[in-house]
Amino acid sequence: MTTVSRILVVLGGCGTALWGAAVGGVNLPAGAYRAPVKYEHGYFLARDRERGMVASYDKSGKALAQVYLNPTEGYTPQPTDGSIAPDGMIAVSAMAMDKEGAYGSTIVWIGREGKVIRLVRTSPYGVGHIAFDDRGHLWTAGRVYDEKFGDTPKFDVLREYDGDGRLARTMLPNDSFPQSGDKRHPAFQSFLVALPHGMGFYSVTRREWVEVSDAGEVVGRWRTPDVSKDRMFLGAIAASDEGVYVSYEDIQRVAGTPNEGGLLRLNKTTDGNASFEAVSGGGLGYVAGSDGGQLIFSPEHGKFSWASLR
Repeated sequence: MTTVSRILVVLGGCGTALWGAAVGGVNLPAGAYRAPVKYEHGYFLARDRERGMVASYDKSGKALAQVYLNPTEGYTPQPTDGSIAPDGMIAVSAMAMDKEGAYGSTIVWIGREGKVIRLVRTSPYGVGHIAFDDRGHLWTAGRVYDEKFGDTPKFDVLREYDGDGRLARTMLPNDSFPQSGDKRHPAFQSFLVALPHGMGFYSVTRREWVEVSDAGEVVGRWRTPDVSKDRMFLGAIAASDEGVYVSYEDIQRVAGTPNEGGLLRLNKTTDGNASFEAVSGGGLGYVAGSDGGQLIFSPEHGKFSWASLR
């Protein structure tokens, strides 16, 4: 049964939260997942990496599908990311090691009722992050690895798959990103964010935000300051105000003290630079997605609340 406990939160630009009237909400089943839940295109999507499980729920919290990725040809798939399309189609990226000790990367498409539609092997391209756009095309961010699972010298970071799961294009060479003190590849701990007419990609390691159109053209690239120090990014979404919001938690807090994470808004400029503005302090949890003019947060495990930005 769905538990109703939504609250309306109004976030002020000064970084404080103003609490409004209660308007209902949802709780998802406790213990159903062990990774941050996403809210996309009107659905919740949960995944459990250890059990190889993904589950979808509608806006009210009603269960729609629950799927375990069964071992295939020696693989025991563990989902690295997931996304849900406007029609309820689920995609899951998974990495596994076979009986010979070789890594393999796959993408699994699952229908709204929980039936596996297709499986595409992407190795040696390892998929780290995925996101459906409004057309039902799936975008991925990852890297190409060698026989020792190290990075190859050159590869395209982004890939786009059409509605039938066919590879449509690759883009954004890894050496096109600016150098930084972090030597890890551009897709490491990155974010893919569905935009109204394309996709946004944020490379945490290279400190750059990139926007790509539906046609695969680079719309713009913006350098950002290093805001990852002492922070763990938990989620990023695009809202109806055309803003991109990133939630985080502090990783250098004293054990036993409350988590003092918060929410940042990406502000782009015309000179190819961007900054992050703090729009809320701790207490909201991570941002799971957006719903019209509201953001959806998870203040604690399994619970979700709606927040309006003014």
